[in-house]
Amino acid sequence: MGTNETKEELFEELTTQMLDTFKMKNADYGNSTTETYNEFGLTSYAVRLSDKLNRIKSFCKKGSFKVRDERCVDTLLDMANYCLLAIIDIKHNQNKL
Repeated sequence: MGTNETKEELFEELTTQMLDTFKMKNADYGNSTTETYNEFGLTSYAVRLSDKLNRIKSFCKKGSFKVRDERCVDTLLDMANYCLLAIIDIKHNQNKL
């Protein structure tokens, strides 16, 4: 990400990165978020997001992560992906009603 990029360009870059990450993780984990959602409902996403939020809180207090290959931005992008996946599962279940 360059400093001369507009917000729109950065947003597009980040959402593309989110999609790429989703595809890779979905290949590794399969449809685990939807399976967990089907079993536990929206609470499943609340727990996942809570875990990520706790990582951010810890980072804010300590200023760093022990796991050096994960950055604060990575955790925030994970949270954004979980939010989108939750919306997808909610919409899919509304269509089943």
